[in-house]
Amino acid sequence: MNASQEILVATDFLTASKKGLAMGHDIARKLGLRVVLVHVCETPMYPYPGVDPVLHPSLNREVTTVLEKALEREAATIGGCETILKKGDPAAELLELIEERQPRYVILGTHGRSIIGRAIFGSTALKIHRRATVPVISIRADDAE
Repeated sequence: MNASQEILVATDFLTASKKGLAMGHDIARKLGLRVVLVHVCETPMYPYPGVDPVLHPSLNREVTTVLEKALEREAATIGGCETILKKGDPAAELLELIEERQPRYVILGTHGRSIIGRAIFGSTALKIHRRATVPVISIRADDAE
């Protein structure tokens, strides 16, 4: 199927992402598109003063295995879909994936941080909205989360 026939749904496995997956599935069903579920994890590194950061190979494999299973479980909630696990900076990796696949839409869950929270922590969703070349839909988490 042509990449423009996809809806890319990013997940961090929290409530907003779960709502985004449900919305993406609903839109995909109505428009005859397919859902691609993606998670980007930052590679676990061990920083130590005076030494270059170290990547622990067995931990990296374990994290990868756990995340792949979590993606499959999330995909199963809508009856299954393609899943992609990427490693690196979430905004950069998602933007690269958007450029590669050119999906019809991108759906992101957002934590809905305040201006101060965005200034301190940054906002992956905001970076995606500003730089994506396709329409992006944000789903905000409930205030109770």
